[in-house]
Amino acid sequence: WLIFPLRLRAESFTSHPRGEFLSGTLYRFFDSFLPVQYMAYPLWWCYSIVLGVFFFALPFSRYMHIITEPLLIILRNVGIRTYKEFKTYTDIELFACSRCGICIDACQMSSAADLKNIQAVYFLRDARYRRLQAELANHCLLCGRCNEACPVGIDSVALRIIKRKDFAVQPSYFEYVKPEPVQQAKVLYFAGCMTHLTPTIKQSMLKIFKAANENFTFMDEKGSICCGRPMLFSGNMESAKVLMRKNKDIIEQSGATLLVTSCPICYRTFREDYNLSIDLMHHTQYINKLIGEKRISPDRKDVKTVCHDPCEIGRGFGMYDDSRSILAAYSQLQTTSYEKNNSLCCGGCIGNSQIPYERREMITQDMVSKMTEGNPDYLVTSCPLCKKTMNRYSDKAVDISQLVAEQL
Repeated sequence: WLIFPLRLRAESFTSHPRGEFLSGTLYRFFDSFLPVQYMAYPLWWCYSIVLGVFFFALPFSRYMHIITEPLLIILRNVGIRTYKEFKTYTDIELFACSRCGICIDACQMSSAADLKNIQAVYFLRDARYRRLQAELANHCLLCGRCNEACPVGIDSVALRIIKRKDFAVQPSYFEYVKPEPVQQAKVLYFAGCMTHLTPTIKQSMLKIFKAANENFTFMDEKGSICCGRPMLFSGNMESAKVLMRKNKDIIEQSGATLLVTSCPICYRTFREDYNLSIDLMHHTQYINKLIGEKRISPDRKDVKTVCHDPCEIGRGFGMYDDSRSILAAYSQLQTTSYEKNNSLCCGGCIGNSQIPYERREMITQDMVSKMTEGNPDYLVTSCPLCKKTMNRYSDKAVDISQLVAEQL
C-alpha cells in the first residue's frame, strides 16, 4: 500500500510536464497547488526507506512467497516431493503459501459444515510461525481438495500428517497382535478393517474371485491387522511401523505375486509405506483387468449410475479410469460436476479427530445431495468407508464390486 504509491508520486514529481502520460499528468496536477520541485527528493527517500523496510521484513511476512514460490516450482520439477518429516523442502512449502485463501472455498468443511478457521491456509500460517496447536493440526478430512485448488500445489495434507507427530499420544506398539497363518496362492486378497465392517463388499469380491477361477487366498479372513494408516493419521508413526511389519511378513509368507485390496486407505498405505516386492491393485483395477481378459462377463444392466471417486486413490493417485470403464460398459453412466480431482469427500474420513458429529453429517448430506441431483439408480463408489458413510443418507450408494457381482 505504500511502495507503489510512493514510487508513482516520486516519479511524477521528478517528471517533466511533458513526460509520460501518467507521470506527466500527475506532475501537472500536483504542480498546480504544490511545490513539487522541493518534494521530489523527500519522496524518493520515503520510497527507498519503505522499500528497504519491506525487504527486511520479507522473511517474517507472507510476502516471502515471492521468493520461495519459484524455488518450490524448480525443486518440484526436478522430482523433489514432501517427505515424511520436516526438512528444507517442507519449510519452503510453508513459506510459499501467499495466504490467497483459495483453499477455503475448496474445503467442504467450509462450504458444507460452516467451519471457517481450520483450512490449509490457517494451518500453514500457524505451522510457519511455530504456534500450531493440536486441534488445528488434527482438524482436517485429509481429502486433498485443498491440494488441488492451491495455485502453487502445496501438499498441505502431507504436511499436516507430518506435524501430527508433535501431538501424538503415548504409542501402543501392538506387539501382542499375533498374525494369522496364510495359505500360499498366486493372488492375496486383503479386505481391510472397513471392508470387514461393510461385508457386502467382501462377499462380492469372493464371488468375483470364484467366478474368475482365481488362485487366491484371503489374508485377513479370520482377523485383520490394520494396515497402519489410522496410526499414521494420528501421528503415531512407531505404532504404525509395528503393524506394517506384521502385515508385510504375512504378505511375504503367502508367496503371492499380486496383492488386491478393497480399501483405498489400505491401498495407499501399501503403495507408499510398505515397499512391497509384489504387484498391488485396488479392486477396481483388478475387476477391470478380469473383464479385459474375459475371465468374467457381467451382464449389462439398464440402470443409471454416477461414479464417486474416493479421495485416497482418486486425488491420491489419479485412478479414475478403471471404475468408469466398468460402469460405462455395463450401465448408463451419468456425469456430474463433482468428478475426478473435483470429487467430493464423503465426510467419513478417519483422519479428522476434531470435527463434531453433526458437522460431519452436514458434509455427508451435502455430498450425497449433489451427487444424486440427476436421480441415478446407483451412486457407485470404490471405498467401503464411503459406502458405509453415504448409506446413512441414501440407499442408492453401492460399491462397484457389488454391482459387478450382482451382474455375474
